[in-house]
Amino acid sequence: MSENTNGPTPGIKLTVSGSGYLITSEGYTLYRFLPLYMQKNNLGQITKAQLTWGDEWPALIQPLIFQYVPLPAPATAGPGVTGAIEDFERTDGKYGYKQVTYNGWWLYIFTEDRAGEVRGIVPGLWDVVPADVEPLLPLDEDDVGGPPPILVGGP
Repeated sequence: MSENTNGPTPGIKLTVSGSGYLITSEGYTLYRFLPLYMQKNNLGQITKAQLTWGDEWPALIQPLIFQYVPLPAPATAGPGVTGAIEDFERTDGKYGYKQVTYNGWWLYIFTEDRAGEVRGIVPGLWDVVPADVEPLLPLDEDDVGGPPPILVGGP
């Protein structure tokens, strides 16, 4: 597949689609990486986030993983966006910019999408981000109230 060089620009505004999931003000669908959710405990806290970076995944799956590009910071909330918008410095050095998060979920665009499309859903790996998505709370249950651990790895 050819890489789509068209995509959202930094400083983007997040808004809500007619179906209730996050999009950019330019109309690009935003995705989340579901394995982060699978590391939650019954309190909704991430207890272990030791995913490897995309470069460390098997060569066979890397072309799929790298079709999802981290949404660059900064981002602001548009109409209907009520969750926490933050950003973090990626430690993989691949992209050279901070990545936007929404309620703790790392946000991505799918390079094969065009504005208004939703083609990046992969069951068990990638899904759209509902505007009312349950927050990921990166706290260790043994250390509630202390600083959260750093999330390491991901696409």
